[in-house]
Amino acid sequence: MPLLEVMLSCVIWSGALLAGLQLWGRGAMQRQNQAEGAELLRQIERDRLQLQQRWRALPKRPCADADMADFVVVADEQPMAPGLRRVLDLSRDEPGLWVRWSALEGTEVLRQRLVTAAGLGRCSEEEWIG
Repeated sequence: MPLLEVMLSCVIWSGALLAGLQLWGRGAMQRQNQAEGAELLRQIERDRLQLQQRWRALPKRPCADADMADFVVVADEQPMAPGLRRVLDLSRDEPGLWVRWSALEGTEVLRQRLVTAAGLGRCSEEEWIG
């Protein structure tokens, strides 16, 4: 086999090997990103359930917009999981509190929920019918 053919086959072989390694690396990176995203969503769900439990444990009061300030205080007292950010905004349109979760280093909102006193079962039937 002439030297030129050997060199050409080595170049082709090394190119194929490099392409395979790049594909493998890209696949490994995607799996890692998916695992991190799934972990963030689990942390968000855990945080949401803990907040909901603490909000339901608050003393009963009449259903009113001012009640949402107590919800903000309780949420601020609950520690956040590392790598997670929670933003609380009092709703202007409905009597409630918007809770938005995102990754600490990102700006994209991963989950958001509108929390209301009625949704947590804190309003009597007369309050939400009337």
